[in-house]
Amino acid sequence: GYGEETLTFADAKQVKLTVNKDIIEGNLKLTGSSKFTFRLYNENKQKIEDKTVTCTDGADGNAEFTGLSQGKTYYLQEVSIPAYQLTAMKDGAGSLMTADGDGYYRIEVPYTDDDLTVTAENTYLYAELSIRKVDGEDGTPLSGAEFSVYADPEKKTPVSGIVFTEGETGVYTARIPLTGTGTNTFYIFEKTAPDGYPKEEALYIK
Repeated sequence: GYGEETLTFADAKQVKLTVNKDIIEGNLKLTGSSKFTFRLYNENKQKIEDKTVTCTDGADGNAEFTGLSQGKTYYLQEVSIPAYQLTAMKDGAGSLMTADGDGYYRIEVPYTDDDLTVTAENTYLYAELSIRKVDGEDGTPLSGAEFSVYADPEKKTPVSGIVFTEGETGVYTARIPLTGTGTNTFYIFEKTAPDGYPKEEALYIK
């Protein structure tokens, strides 16, 4: 017959993914801005969009991805990490997430209206080093010294971009870039000696 039918469409609410950025700076004071870029992919690892987190003076930040569908699978990747190493990615419950070999973190969106949160921890890959230069006889602070940093005692691999700043009482301080969060070994040689003092060519600080 010619009756009437009522059709009902049930649409699931789209949810939001918030990526919190947690910076681990150790005992160093960070100044200036750092930008961290996250990329969201669909279940086939095709790029959806990028979001950038800007952190100023070491403060934490966050980015938001909207329009995620319930019941879908996504992947998250941190693609820009200036002077930092991504050392942990945690889910909303604080549990460690595991990435595949290319750094993709799997995001499973449940069939609920609840928004999702993950936290990316980045460790600042610099160490601060101070050297005190004094007269060997009376301990008088000496100014005018310059230093070079190498990754080996034979001076085959220089570490570039390091500037020692001379402070008071003969103390010279620089920040040295690290290659990772494990043990890093450096060799500091005197490049220029203070006026009136011989340069120590062979001696180094390890």
